[in-house]
Amino acid sequence: EFLSDARAILTGNFAALPDIHLELAFHPAGWARPLTLDFSAPGTWMYSGPHRRIGPSGRETLLPRRLNVIIGRNGSGKSTLLSRIARVAFAAPSDRGLAEIQSIGAFQPPSVGFTKIIAISYSAFDNFIVPGLYDSELRQIASDIEKSSGRYIYVGLRDIVEEVRDDLTAADQRASPDEGRVLLPAQDQRTATKLKSLTQLADEFERLIGQIAANGDDALLDSALAPLFADPSFAEIDGDERVTLLGDTPREAFLSWSTGHKIALHVVTALVAHAVRKSLILFDEPEMHLHPPLTAALMHAVRIVLEEKDAFAILATHSPVILQETLARHVRIVRRTGETFDILAPGLETFGENVGTLTYDTFGLTAVSTDYHEILDLLVAGFSSLDEINELFTPALSGQALAYVMAGLARKAQAS
Repeated sequence: EFLSDARAILTGNFAALPDIHLELAFHPAGWARPLTLDFSAPGTWMYSGPHRRIGPSGRETLLPRRLNVIIGRNGSGKSTLLSRIARVAFAAPSDRGLAEIQSIGAFQPPSVGFTKIIAISYSAFDNFIVPGLYDSELRQIASDIEKSSGRYIYVGLRDIVEEVRDDLTAADQRASPDEGRVLLPAQDQRTATKLKSLTQLADEFERLIGQIAANGDDALLDSALAPLFADPSFAEIDGDERVTLLGDTPREAFLSWSTGHKIALHVVTALVAHAVRKSLILFDEPEMHLHPPLTAALMHAVRIVLEEKDAFAILATHSPVILQETLARHVRIVRRTGETFDILAPGLETFGENVGTLTYDTFGLTAVSTDYHEILDLLVAGFSSLDEINELFTPALSGQALAYVMAGLARKAQAS
């Protein structure tokens, strides 16, 4: 493990690998404020009670740590922010002073480094730019991804290797500025993407299982899968432990699962296979295709891997369920007004908070935003009693809707 750290420092010339107590910030170029990253948990030196022991090493933890969350509305810039972090984190310190990198963003401290950058996204509409400033770096990334190795790892639906090959063909047609290296454009998004087939993903899953066994990480995989297997949906596919779930042919098992199960298991196996000490995981919309309890279980699994591997993660999400599992000190809200972007701290403690309260605080969801209020207003206008309205619903109006209707009927009575 320490050899891996040393190699990153030697080849990347990084002055500092991240520590859980490191004060880290990333300032996207053109944004009003930096994203401050705090991976530590509050000090509990006065606490003498029991701790949780997680992972095969039985590491003691109490409050959540190692994982930061950015949340915001659609189009607020969350995915772009993750992409920019990946591109600057991948760049060597000697390149971070170049105008092309400065136009993306900057870290503080400037030379902080990560042994690996693992980007995870299962959106078919993703079009972020892969890290790498020169065509030589892209060639290396494509080669590394094919070999399931290297410093940049992509986990998801896009066929990055084929995209990179297209980019290299285009780059070869341009003049090289120096040393035969072609400076690539620094835009945030690409105009064309390619997707993997389902059989490609199944083959990839089977390779990940083999890689985990070769790395001696089967025990970690079992620990990370345990929260997923506790979800009742896995009982329906006879999945209460890894051996029975995968059988003798992981590839065929993968093809038989639902979309949500495929994604959750692919994420966990990829993290166990690829994460090393001081890795940075960038996970875009982990809630995609997952019901809320399975989303929470996946976050538990991710935290187990982070603790065991001494790694760090930044998540971009719309899900208040994920906020509910995260301390406010680890949460930032991304807001966009026209072409102005800002990053704010939540106005309340998010950990354990009511999902409705989190939704209101984060997205500003009010009666104006919700269709059911308009429908209830019509019912209040058209009926004269609560019983008449309640008879339309089986078993009955919810508590929140009942309170809203009663208030509306009271206002109606006062006005008449």
